[in-house]
Amino acid sequence: TWLLGQITTETLATQFQIDVEDSKTITPRRNEAIEKALEFAGIDSTAGVQHGKLHAFLTCIDTFFESLRSAILSNHNPAVPSPDPVFTAMRQNFDFYDYSIFNPILPLMEDDNQSATAVEERDSCKVLSKEDMTKLTNEHARSLEEALENIAKSTPSDQSPNAFACSERMLMLLSFDMLELMSSYSKSVSYIESMMESQLIAAIGKRLESDDIDKFTTFHNARLLQKAPNQFSHAIRQPEHYPVGLVSIEDNTGDRKCIQTHSRIVNASSTVKLPLAAATILELAGDQVLHGWMNQRFGTKTASGRIESFELTARARQFSSFILVIGTMNGPSTLEPKDSIIIQNKDEVLIPLLLEELPTAKEFKDAIKSLSPEQQRFAKAYRSMQLESSVFGICVVQIKPQLEALLSLPPNSLDKEMKLTQDLMELFVEYQVPSDLLSYNGATDDVAVEDKVSNVREHVKSVMEVIEGEKEKHLKNAALNTAMSIEKHIQQDFAYSEQRSGLHDVVNGALIDPRPPTMFYKSATAPARRSGAAKLRAPSGGAQKERFRSVQSSAAPVPRMAKMSAVAAASPG
Repeated sequence: TWLLGQITTETLATQFQIDVEDSKTITPRRNEAIEKALEFAGIDSTAGVQHGKLHAFLTCIDTFFESLRSAILSNHNPAVPSPDPVFTAMRQNFDFYDYSIFNPILPLMEDDNQSATAVEERDSCKVLSKEDMTKLTNEHARSLEEALENIAKSTPSDQSPNAFACSERMLMLLSFDMLELMSSYSKSVSYIESMMESQLIAAIGKRLESDDIDKFTTFHNARLLQKAPNQFSHAIRQPEHYPVGLVSIEDNTGDRKCIQTHSRIVNASSTVKLPLAAATILELAGDQVLHGWMNQRFGTKTASGRIESFELTARARQFSSFILVIGTMNGPSTLEPKDSIIIQNKDEVLIPLLLEELPTAKEFKDAIKSLSPEQQRFAKAYRSMQLESSVFGICVVQIKPQLEALLSLPPNSLDKEMKLTQDLMELFVEYQVPSDLLSYNGATDDVAVEDKVSNVREHVKSVMEVIEGEKEKHLKNAALNTAMSIEKHIQQDFAYSEQRSGLHDVVNGALIDPRPPTMFYKSATAPARRSGAAKLRAPSGGAQKERFRSVQSSAAPVPRMAKMSAVAAASPG
């Protein structure tokens, strides 16, 4: 194990030491030697004691005897008037704090209130001498042997019928002592680390956060680098024109700071292909700028407590528009688009950037060296695919220059035509009007710019009139359909009301019931019908039957309004 590997077999002396010349050694706590020691002991500086190798072994011993003691105490209750002798022995077995075992692990500090000569002599030997270390370890061994001897004297032999034998008590004491040593060692190195951190904070004057490191790197990059990085915030404009928008990459904190990138123009004379579909590929001729961003990581949160993330921000000014395309670069001259959007008239788009960290070449090589040859080839092929698609691409296309070229107009001819530009955007975006219906179709190109713009304006006006006529036609048809639907619903409601009406109508003092006449008076020759004359409920008795026949022969169909009036008059209250 790691613990036994720190002891030389010749002299049985320890060979543990911290390599201060190693680049991985940062502090007396954060170095490879201490990390291995705490890893073997099962101690983590951030989460406290964990179940590691040595700690798990000692904890198993302690848990076993603790559970055994609980089982025995549950069967021998000490609350009885005469305590059981087994319980008395159990209490003696677990009183390990009564044994004063010397703990040799303790951070010793010296004051600086000494003369310069004394400080120089002290700095020449910053750690205790081997003689002093030997005295401390010998004192620990002496006190431990004394405690073991006391256990042997106070405990009967292993053959006696007691809860725990002498060897078991010694094992519990040793495990208890090792846990105490591990805890003291972890607290000591953590104390030294916190003391150095306090001194650094006192020297700087504040606790550094991620924002402070960003300011530090920005300040020193501006001083040390010949070409300092610039903020990724670029105005979208034509030469000698006012900007139509802005594209930037900002963090999501309250300050909305832009990232700092190194940039240079590449492939000035080449074009970038932008495949839109299988049969449509655009070639973009413009400035191609390569940006490099080196981000540092200092903690996971900013001073405000938020997790740091970044957003691609695009803003357009009023009466201005442009197309934003984002994707990945597949090679030096191909942009694979993922999404695109038209930004116009004071729109603001915030696109969160999902950043994924790829391992470095050395980390990747160390990670795959234990894999099989087939797995290594697959991992290398997949990494090459990741590296090829890891370059983030942003393409900005200004709409107004492209409209001028599409409509066969001279450059800058739509600069002052705000309404015409807005109408063209509406026709192309909303109605998908073909450009042939709007472009300049004059007999010759040797005409004034105003005449060409007027020609296009007339085309736009004619198309807009056609669209307005179609809108009016659709509105009239919609109004007619609505009116017919309302009339149909009224007729259906009226027919339904006719079926449900007349439950309490009164005609000549008799009740009219439109439901199926189950007890109506019927003649011997023809059954009673609901159409035509109203049917009266047959009364009982001979004289009343004669009267019923006379009323039935004189009854006539009653109009709907008359029935409703009769119901209103006959209804009580």
